[in-house]
Order: sequence, then C-alpha cells, then structure tokens
Amino acid sequence: MKPEPAPDYVVIGHVTHDRFRDRPVATHGWSPRRGDAERPGGTAYYAGVAALRLGRTVGLVTSFGADFRYRAMLAPMQIARVPAERTTCFEIASFDGRRQLRSLHRAGELSFDAAAASWRAADIVHCAPVAGEVRTSVIRDGGRGHRAATLQGWLRTHEDGQLVQSLYPADFPASLDGLDWAVVSTEDLGGSDAGRWRSRAEELAAHVGVLAVTEGAQGCALYAERCETYVEPFPAREVDSTGAGDVFAAAFFIRLSETRDPTESARFAACAAALSVEGVGASRVPNRREVLDALRQRRGVTVAQAESAR
Repeated sequence: MKPEPAPDYVVIGHVTHDRFRDRPVATHGWSPRRGDAERPGGTAYYAGVAALRLGRTVGLVTSFGADFRYRAMLAPMQIARVPAERTTCFEIASFDGRRQLRSLHRAGELSFDAAAASWRAADIVHCAPVAGEVRTSVIRDGGRGHRAATLQGWLRTHEDGQLVQSLYPADFPASLDGLDWAVVSTEDLGGSDAGRWRSRAEELAAHVGVLAVTEGAQGCALYAERCETYVEPFPAREVDSTGAGDVFAAAFFIRLSETRDPTESARFAACAAALSVEGVGASRVPNRREVLDALRQRRGVTVAQAESAR
C-alpha cells in the first residue's frame, strides 16, 4: 500500500463531545437528560475540517477515549492519537445571547512527539487547545513551517465539573514568542470592555507576527507590523455560530501562507466563517470555490480579487 503523503497542515488539539442544552447550566450538579443534543467539536475539529475543504492535506494530533463517537467524521484527516480514558467533553447552554460552558471531562496532554517525524515539515502547524492540553512550548517545537495558534484554550479555566471561566496570566504574552500568526476573540480578552481587550491585544501583538482579534458579527481587528486595521464582517444568515472562529482561523492561516497579505487574508477568512454559520456544526464549512463565489457576489470585491484567492 502506498504511504500517505505527509500533511501540509497540522493541527494540535482535542476533539470533543459538545453537549447542547436549552437552558443555563446549574451551578452545581449535572446529569445528562434525555433529549440533550450532542455533536463533535473542538477547535482542532472545526479547523481541520476547514483546512480539508480549502484544499490542504491535514494531520490531526489529538487525544480521545474509546467513548469518542465520531471517528468516521475525522476522515480523511491523518490522525496521531494520544489514548485517553475519556474524551474531552463540554456542556454548552445559551441564554440572553451568551454561551455558558461547563467542562465535564478532559483527555490527555498533547505534544509533537505523538506525530510522525515527517509532520514537522508541514507548511502550517496550528496549536488549537480547548482545555490547556497543548503547552505553549509547542510553539517553539512546531517544525519548520509557519507556527500558528488559536489562543482560546490557553485563556480559560478547565477544571472537570466546573463552569469555564476566562483567565489572563500576566506572563502569557511572553509565552507566545516565536509564534508567527494567532487568532483570539474579544470575549477571551475582556469581552465588552473594549479598553481591556484592546490593551491586551496590543500586549499580545508585541510577541506575535500577525494577530487577528475577532469580534463575531462585528468583524475583526488586525494587528500587523505595529499597525491596527479593522476588517469588516461578511454578511450571513446565522443558524449556528459554533466553530465559526475556528473556521476563520484555519482560513486566515492558509490564506496568509499563500499571500503574506494579512488584510486580504482576514477578508477571505471572514467570508469562510460567515458561510460556516449558515448550517449546524461543520455542515456548512465552505470549500474554496464557495468562498470565491461569495466574494465575487459581494459589493466592492472584484472578480480579480476573488480569483486571486485561488
């Protein structure tokens, strides 16, 4: 049998069981109730799916238990698995326009050691923690290509059975030294307090080559070469926003590797993320042709600009 080609996009992070409830999570005591919806999740899952649909060969370094129900949905990613007793699981409830998460279980720690040596030659290595399972030291151990990260999983608590809370260690920005590109949300940096999240974004940008701070349906702030640029959102008919930031990140990193143009890459990524929210879960993560078609149809984006995204 012919060996598989080494992946050119490697993503490191937990795939998860995401359980969705129709009411807020109680402060203490939880047990599954009949009718709760569940599907696969995790930054690594959504980013991996997006990278596949944008034409990349994907390697996934992850950890899950025998209880993981969605192995078939990871195909055709190449999998480097760290065995675990149980799969990482989050309970998610929405109320008053906000999401509330509880961490139920956490799988194993991850490093590049689980992957084949050939994976270190990948064009992009994407650190994608959801529960602190990837140490920031992996940034400097990330092979010879571009080093990228989604920061969310380093900026929140992850104690089993507890509600997930935001955190921002004072030494966190310096731990990102060596990182080429990063994506983080305003929610992770201070939420509605614009002064706080902008101050923290500037701290992070001093240690990262290019930083995109996403504001959901409000667009994103882009920090590159000591300048801040606002990139407007792409319109969407939102059905489910889960994973949209992860799709944005994968599309952003891929486009950056192709063009070295942060602003154009953010526009491409915003379009991909907007298309992804028009279905449930990963069902509407777009391929490259769909992104190009949407860009062509948008006022102010020419066919030539859309074609340049090939």
